[in-house]
Amino acid sequence: MHQTEQLEREVEHSREQLAGTLDELRYRITPGNVVDQLINYARERPAALFLRKLTIELRENLPLLLIGVSIAWLVVSRRLSVRARRIRRGNEQ
Repeated sequence: MHQTEQLEREVEHSREQLAGTLDELRYRITPGNVVDQLINYARERPAALFLRKLTIELRENLPLLLIGVSIAWLVVSRRLSVRARRIRRGNEQ
């Protein structure tokens, strides 16, 4: 009987430890904590360095980037308008 009581106490102790571990996991795995951990992870990795450098490059070259996008927009819109005129002419004939 003594051995049975000892086993029951050990089982109860294990259950209490498991319950404490589960409570701690519930606390750690809240959406806010997960987001915070992801942000901290991203700040410490090479990807963060890449993103910082990319941001700096975009800031420094923003005028050039805008000029390039504007020229591309003009070229594409001109081609589209030429194509639209051809289609209209084809429908009129």
